[in-house]
Amino acid sequence: MLHARAVGMLEAHVYGYEGAKRAPLRVAAFPGPANPLAWKGLVEGEEFYQTMTVDVREPLDPARGDTQFKPERSPLLEAALATRTAREFGAFARYPWVRVEGNRVVMTDFRFVRERQSAFVCVIEVADSGKVEEERFRF
Repeated sequence: MLHARAVGMLEAHVYGYEGAKRAPLRVAAFPGPANPLAWKGLVEGEEFYQTMTVDVREPLDPARGDTQFKPERSPLLEAALATRTAREFGAFARYPWVRVEGNRVVMTDFRFVRERQSAFVCVIEVADSGKVEEERFRF
């Protein structure tokens, strides 16, 4: 019941930035470590992910939380996503989060992102030439 309440609170708002607020593509709520009334909320928009704490006892402010923008398509990103490691990880991840850090593409699943460390992480290193140099996965 508390999970359904948290999800309903997330679905009841529009998200985004000035002039581009829309209903979310999807939302999710993950249980916190200690308090059954406080959930980790995830909102997926077309260009971003937003995470926030959802306390089912209080009104939700859709402007608070952390926003992570989805990377723009690029040859580097396309090369990384075409690897077997990325495809296998993509089949596993229910809430994938892809980041481009220089010549490195990092994929994780929001279900397993924690304050200090993420579990289930896929890393693809791509050279400037577009050749994949290294693929690794850790959990």
